[in-house]
Amino acid sequence: MNTYNDVERQLESDLALSIQSYKQILGQLEKINKEIGTASPDVIQELNAVLAELQEKVKPLDKSLQMQSNDCTMVTEAMKGLHEKRQYLLGEVLQVNKQIIEKAQGVQTFIVHEMERFHAGLVAMNGYKQHNQHQGRIVNSSL
Repeated sequence: MNTYNDVERQLESDLALSIQSYKQILGQLEKINKEIGTASPDVIQELNAVLAELQEKVKPLDKSLQMQSNDCTMVTEAMKGLHEKRQYLLGEVLQVNKQIIEKAQGVQTFIVHEMERFHAGLVAMNGYKQHNQHQGRIVNSSL
């Protein structure tokens, strides 16, 4: 049977693991933020794959923390400090994520603009095509 101390220790341990996990996620997001717009699509895909792996790793931990915090009636100072640190990290993750979204939207706008310019150039170049329908007519009619 779990005593209160066991539940408390497990909650503190899981909070510490969660903090470590979110530090890794924040680090990965900062790498993506630094590389977006300059790195190749392959590099961005690799960075996103690592991020997705880190996120999948933290999901069960977050679920466990939520269940444990619902069961825990008394919050110690250590838990309070860990919880505040975790909340701070979550805020940082959110902030960097917003920066990435803004940069990605900028890159997307740039690409759309370049594609429009490319399309306009193709349309202009098509206007310069020579019509070859009558080519060879004199030779064919003399034979």
